Amino acid sequence: MIKNLQFKAMALTLAWATLVPDSQADVVVVASAKSDVSTLTQKQVTDLFLGKIRAFPNGNPAITAIIESGPLRDEFLSMVLDKTDSQARSTWSRLVFTGTGNAPKEVKDSTETKKLIAHNPNIVGVIDKSALDASVKVIFAP
Repeated sequence: MIKNLQFKAMALTLAWATLVPDSQADVVVVASAKSDVSTLTQKQVTDLFLGKIRAFPNGNPAITAIIESGPLRDEFLSMVLDKTDSQARSTWSRLVFTGTGNAPKEVKDSTETKKLIAHNPNIVGVIDKSALDASVKVIFAP
Protein backbone atom coordinates (compact mmCIF):
# COMPACT_ATOMS: atom_id res chain seq x y z
CA MET A 1 0.00 0.00 0.00
CA ILE A 2 2.77 2.45 0.94
CA LYS A 3 4.79 1.58 -2.18
CA ASN A 4 1.68 2.14 -4.30
CA LEU A 5 1.19 5.60 -2.75
CA GLN A 6 4.84 6.46 -3.24
CA PHE A 7 4.65 5.40 -6.89
CA LYS A 8 1.51 7.50 -7.45
CA ALA A 9 3.13 10.51 -5.77
CA MET A 10 6.22 10.18 -7.97
CA ALA A 11 4.09 9.81 -11.10
CA LEU A 12 2.08 12.93 -10.20
CA THR A 13 5.27 14.89 -9.54
CA LEU A 14 6.72 13.92 -12.92
CA ALA A 15 3.47 14.74 -14.69
CA TRP A 16 3.32 18.15 -12.99
CA ALA A 17 6.93 18.91 -13.94
CA THR A 18 6.16 18.35 -17.62
CA LEU A 19 3.07 20.61 -17.50
CA VAL A 20 4.61 23.55 -15.65
CA PRO A 21 6.41 25.93 -18.03
CA ASP A 22 10.15 26.39 -17.67
CA SER A 23 10.93 29.38 -15.47
CA GLN A 24 14.04 30.22 -17.46
CA ALA A 25 14.24 33.89 -18.38
CA ASP A 26 15.01 35.23 -21.84
CA VAL A 27 18.11 37.29 -21.12
CA VAL A 28 19.50 40.12 -23.26
CA VAL A 29 22.30 42.62 -22.69
CA VAL A 30 21.24 46.20 -23.38
CA ALA A 31 22.64 49.70 -23.63
CA SER A 32 20.99 53.07 -23.97
CA ALA A 33 19.12 53.59 -27.22
CA LYS A 34 21.31 56.72 -27.56
CA SER A 35 24.56 54.77 -27.20
CA ASP A 36 26.79 54.53 -30.24
CA VAL A 37 27.62 50.93 -29.26
CA SER A 38 25.53 48.74 -31.54
CA THR A 39 26.69 45.19 -30.76
CA LEU A 40 29.09 43.30 -28.55
CA THR A 41 30.40 39.77 -28.88
CA GLN A 42 29.98 37.25 -26.09
CA LYS A 43 33.69 37.62 -25.30
CA GLN A 44 33.36 41.39 -25.00
CA VAL A 45 30.32 41.04 -22.72
CA THR A 46 32.13 38.43 -20.61
CA ASP A 47 35.24 40.59 -20.37
CA LEU A 48 33.18 43.64 -19.34
CA PHE A 49 31.21 41.81 -16.66
CA LEU A 50 34.26 39.97 -15.29
CA GLY A 51 36.34 43.16 -15.16
CA LYS A 52 38.90 42.18 -17.81
CA ILE A 53 38.05 45.32 -19.78
CA ARG A 54 36.46 48.54 -18.55
CA ALA A 55 35.52 50.27 -21.78
CA PHE A 56 33.39 49.75 -24.85
CA PRO A 57 35.18 49.11 -28.15
CA ASN A 58 34.79 52.85 -28.96
CA GLY A 59 36.83 53.73 -25.85
CA ASN A 60 33.97 55.07 -23.73
CA PRO A 61 33.99 53.77 -20.15
CA ALA A 62 31.53 50.97 -19.45
CA ILE A 63 29.64 50.37 -16.21
CA THR A 64 27.91 47.04 -15.76
CA ALA A 65 24.59 46.32 -14.02
CA ILE A 66 23.06 42.97 -13.15
CA ILE A 67 19.92 41.86 -11.36
CA GLU A 68 20.73 40.90 -7.76
CA SER A 69 19.08 37.47 -7.81
CA GLY A 70 16.70 35.18 -9.66
CA PRO A 71 16.44 33.14 -12.85
CA LEU A 72 17.49 36.04 -15.10
CA ARG A 73 20.78 36.46 -13.22
CA ASP A 74 21.36 32.70 -13.10
CA GLU A 75 20.76 32.35 -16.84
CA PHE A 76 23.11 35.23 -17.66
CA LEU A 77 25.86 33.91 -15.40
CA SER A 78 25.67 30.37 -16.76
CA MET A 79 24.93 31.04 -20.45
CA VAL A 80 27.02 34.13 -21.04
CA LEU A 81 29.75 34.22 -18.40
CA ASP A 82 29.97 30.44 -17.95
CA LYS A 83 30.08 30.98 -14.16
CA THR A 84 28.05 29.99 -11.14
CA ASP A 85 26.89 32.75 -8.82
CA SER A 86 29.62 31.93 -6.29
CA GLN A 87 32.31 31.94 -9.01
CA ALA A 88 31.16 35.33 -10.31
CA ARG A 89 30.98 36.80 -6.80
CA SER A 90 34.48 35.50 -6.10
CA THR A 91 35.80 37.17 -9.26
CA TRP A 92 34.08 40.45 -8.38
CA SER A 93 35.32 40.34 -4.79
CA ARG A 94 38.87 39.87 -6.03
CA LEU A 95 38.51 42.89 -8.36
CA VAL A 96 37.28 45.09 -5.54
CA PHE A 97 39.81 43.79 -2.98
CA THR A 98 42.80 44.29 -5.29
CA GLY A 99 41.54 47.66 -6.51
CA THR A 100 41.67 46.57 -10.13
CA GLY A 101 37.97 46.92 -10.88
CA ASN A 102 34.40 46.98 -9.65
CA ALA A 103 31.64 44.45 -9.36
CA PRO A 104 28.59 45.09 -11.51
CA LYS A 105 26.01 47.33 -9.86
CA GLU A 106 23.27 45.08 -8.49
CA VAL A 107 19.73 46.16 -9.26
CA LYS A 108 16.31 44.89 -8.25
CA ASP A 109 14.85 44.19 -11.68
CA SER A 110 14.79 45.00 -15.40
CA THR A 111 12.87 48.23 -14.76
CA GLU A 112 15.57 49.53 -12.42
CA THR A 113 18.24 48.55 -14.95
CA LYS A 114 16.49 50.57 -17.67
CA LYS A 115 16.20 53.59 -15.34
CA LEU A 116 19.95 53.46 -14.65
CA ILE A 117 20.71 53.22 -18.36
CA ALA A 118 18.41 56.19 -19.07
CA HIS A 119 20.48 58.33 -16.68
CA ASN A 120 23.89 57.11 -17.85
CA PRO A 121 24.53 55.91 -21.42
CA ASN A 122 27.78 54.24 -20.29
CA ILE A 123 25.83 51.59 -18.38
CA VAL A 124 25.33 48.18 -19.96
CA GLY A 125 22.82 45.93 -18.24
CA VAL A 126 21.10 42.59 -18.24
CA ILE A 127 17.32 42.52 -18.60
CA ASP A 128 14.56 40.13 -19.57
CA LYS A 129 13.77 40.32 -23.28
CA SER A 130 10.11 40.92 -22.44
CA ALA A 131 11.10 44.21 -20.74
CA LEU A 132 12.55 45.75 -23.92
CA ASP A 133 11.27 49.19 -24.87
CA ALA A 134 12.43 52.22 -26.85
CA SER A 135 14.78 53.43 -24.08
CA VAL A 136 17.25 50.58 -24.63
CA LYS A 137 18.67 48.52 -27.45
CA VAL A 138 19.95 44.97 -27.46
CA ILE A 139 23.70 44.81 -27.90
CA PHE A 140 24.03 41.09 -27.18
CA ALA A 141 21.61 38.18 -27.05
CA PRO A 142 22.85 34.65 -26.33
